[in-house]
Amino acid sequence: DTHIGRALQHLESRGLLDNTLIIATSDHGMPFPRVKGQLYDDGFHVPMAVRWGEKIKAGRQVTDFITFPDLAPTLLELAGLPPHPQMTGQSFARQLLAEESGRIDSTRDHTLLGKERHDIGRTDGEQLSVGYPARAIRNDQFLYVRNFKPHRWPVGDPDYGLLNCDDSPTKRYLTDLSMAHADYHFYLWAFGKRPKEELYDIGRDPDCVDNLARERDYIQIKQLLWAQLQRELRAQGDPRIVDGGDIFDDYPNQQVERQQKLYSRPDYDPIELFKQKYGAAAGE
Repeated sequence: DTHIGRALQHLESRGLLDNTLIIATSDHGMPFPRVKGQLYDDGFHVPMAVRWGEKIKAGRQVTDFITFPDLAPTLLELAGLPPHPQMTGQSFARQLLAEESGRIDSTRDHTLLGKERHDIGRTDGEQLSVGYPARAIRNDQFLYVRNFKPHRWPVGDPDYGLLNCDDSPTKRYLTDLSMAHADYHFYLWAFGKRPKEELYDIGRDPDCVDNLARERDYIQIKQLLWAQLQRELRAQGDPRIVDGGDIFDDYPNQQVERQQKLYSRPDYDPIELFKQKYGAAAGE
């Protein structure tokens, strides 16, 4: 907040404040267990504040869903430029400049989310550095999560230090708990294995701890969301939906030295292994 305040003061002192588009946001949720890097609401529903002098009408509440890929085409449109053909996001300039509140674009009533390999230290058989593939859809009321490999540890194997969770006093507290401790269920929520399907009523359960996926009253909602998620991911050509997506586990990780230590092989070369397995798919 202090740094943003300094930036605003600097712009104002130069007479540029009201003619400058200012966007303040976050790239993920707080670095706590079960938040950062996870497909629960606190992990991806982040704040964003936009200011552009009198061009953006104050006092409105707009409920359209937007995501970070939408930022680049928005900035280009506001600058009078077309988006690049490879950009997948959609401009939300209309939402910024509108006079009204509510849902400006009826098609912006949900968002998709996904996760593959975000770390190392998760095992599956002889593989020691695989991902935790998951996809999710979030609308005004519900969050549906599909975990494609529920036999894997979602935050990494405990034996390797649960590497997809930043070190912190909170993590240390949870990992030091015994199974008999009254708080041990918090450890399971944060680091335990997860079911194939998860469904949460965000309005009633914003912390995403009451999984409704097996509740009879929510079967139809779950099925509709899974069908919509598959349909949209297939249209995007998502390998996880189109052909299983195991290629994600073989993409070379840039942390080669850490993988060499993990496999206890100083000659471990993930790029060469990828080429050997996929050949033409690797560009040869």
